[in-house]
Amino acid sequence: MAIVGKWFGFMGEEILDEGITSFERGDDEGAVEALEEYLLQHPRSESRALASFHLANASARLAQVYLESGRAPMARPLIERAVTLAPTYPDLRIRAGLIYRELGEFDQEAVSVGEALLLNPGYRAAVCYQIALLYRSGNHEEAMTRLSTAIARDPGLASERSRYAVQANAEGAFPRALSNLEAMITEADSDANLHVRLGNSFLRGQMFAEAADEFAKASELAPEYPDVRCRHGQALVGLGRNEEAIEEFRRAIELNPAYADAYAYLGVVLRHESLDLDAEAAFQRALELNPAHRLASAHADLKAG
Repeated sequence: MAIVGKWFGFMGEEILDEGITSFERGDDEGAVEALEEYLLQHPRSESRALASFHLANASARLAQVYLESGRAPMARPLIERAVTLAPTYPDLRIRAGLIYRELGEFDQEAVSVGEALLLNPGYRAAVCYQIALLYRSGNHEEAMTRLSTAIARDPGLASERSRYAVQANAEGAFPRALSNLEAMITEADSDANLHVRLGNSFLRGQMFAEAADEFAKASELAPEYPDVRCRHGQALVGLGRNEEAIEEFRRAIELNPAYADAYAYLGVVLRHESLDLDAEAAFQRALELNPAHRLASAHADLKAG
């Protein structure tokens, strides 16, 4: 049954809250429907940024489910919607590329990978994807040279998959080499995501030491993920390690200058450290990026009061 049918008589913020709740419990179909309805009904709402953020993530997760279940045509509009809503996130461009590949739209696939690299030249999945595209085009020697250079810059890429790829290429087993290169696109990210999921679980249970350990492991595997840095910072705050938390929040901002959450959390810690002017600047930047940001708004209101 369509969730929109439940909205009769609902106020706008109730729809928004239901959409966010659906997202947090993993009901991405429900989240997408509710949040799209909210944006349709409230084109000028101050909460549009918050709704758009969650809609982008729910759309991307649902697109991945469709892709993995062989429904790439259904995944395409979802990932394109996610990219439109969150244009600064390179991982969405990579997911879009994988969907375009499945659909046989290879030119668009290459465009998406190029866009991901422009957003973050050190993004591991994008680097691997570009090498795989080069190899697929028949430029085997150049692709292997780029792989060697990439490993020298990021030793985390020296995986079993990369070794298999090099060996298969040397043996002239080009399809096998390509398969291993393509597997590298998601291999490291998948490992990092396992630690992120564990870290999130520990963080929800206020098991801050365990959470910090998992996020640190995720950052080692995926140092270019600003959200991992931000979550690690939250766990460090829970442990009272504020200086380290500030470093993590600042690193998240370096990786994604449009990351409102990182500015807001940074502001909280700076205020706790009595760095009020710096905290105020951080909250102001968070609100510039997301005028409906609840944490930044609450602290701004606290100061005003």
